[in-house]
Amino acid sequence: MVTLTNCQRVFLRKETTPPVDYPIVLGPLPNRGFLVAFSSRVRDLEVPLVPTIARVSDNRIEATFAVEPRPNHIMVAQIEGTDRLLILNGVHRLFSLLRSGRDRAFCVFLQPVNVNQTVLGLDFTNNPELFSPSELLGAQPPFLRHYLDSGFPSAVRVRELVQSLRVALVPELSFVPQT
Repeated sequence: MVTLTNCQRVFLRKETTPPVDYPIVLGPLPNRGFLVAFSSRVRDLEVPLVPTIARVSDNRIEATFAVEPRPNHIMVAQIEGTDRLLILNGVHRLFSLLRSGRDRAFCVFLQPVNVNQTVLGLDFTNNPELFSPSELLGAQPPFLRHYLDSGFPSAVRVRELVQSLRVALVPELSFVPQT
């Protein structure tokens, strides 16, 4: 069951919290490569895109990539066949707004979703930390206000998670004939 204190500790970050923890380098791996592991308590890491290549000197070229927080919007979608909205991302922000007396928020509306299928990586049928399809489609579905209601019959199952991003760096040396 989530208490108000737990929600504040898990979801409300201070501005001084670094979005990405210092990376851990593992290796050498059996293939002579290295694994660089990043973690984030705020769970908004962006997967690195194309590396930047730069000539540092005549004898040195560097390839770098950025790991940084991605935009993390409030995302909602209508549950197919109902008039109910499902919060897919940003419950913590909406909870904070609700707790502070606000009743409106900007969000991104996605296409209607089927809660019996995986949606944005969320598996409502097999993840014990998410409300099940029967709870979401039932006569008394969970609402955001239930985070503040200790009498709500379903437990709000949330635990603190750390996001992890691993990037493998595997050098491959080969020889190609000159043309």
